[in-house]
Amino acid sequence: MFDIIKNSNRILSIHHKLAMGEVILLSVAFRIIKENIPGVTLSVIAGGYACDFLKSIPYVDNVMPIERFGIFMENVSRLKRLFYRPLILPKLSMFLRRGNYDCVFIRDDERLPYTPLIRTAVYNSNIKEVVVLKSLMQKHLNSSRHMVEGYLAILKELGFKVKGDERPVFAPTSE
Repeated sequence: MFDIIKNSNRILSIHHKLAMGEVILLSVAFRIIKENIPGVTLSVIAGGYACDFLKSIPYVDNVMPIERFGIFMENVSRLKRLFYRPLILPKLSMFLRRGNYDCVFIRDDERLPYTPLIRTAVYNSNIKEVVVLKSLMQKHLNSSRHMVEGYLAILKELGFKVKGDERPVFAPTSE
């Protein structure tokens, strides 16, 4: 699997339901990906509430709000959700195909809303490598291990070189 990932030019990480603390901790993973795959473009799709913070992580090249695809994580009217739901799959699938992503990381957690639609869009988009994080997260993230250590263990299992003394990384924006 790592052979395909390390030869990727464009990687997308989809985190449609992401706590702000998790954004900080994922900065470590984003840095390791960029250090292990020189020249890769790393894009992230996340809830709009996390986008400004994700943009402050110097290893993330592009950030897109999940709401762009009709996926609303905040409280919106039922009517708005019903209106946009049929548009999610075609909009997200088209975006993925046009983006020419070599590798996509998805959480694939059924407890999170919209997971089946995101999974279907990713698998229908001819992505070379889809990294499903669900089983890796179940294996490496637990109450006896700090979340950063869990993400490092996942990256090691995927074949990334990890130093082990990683710290969250972000740079304040000039705004």
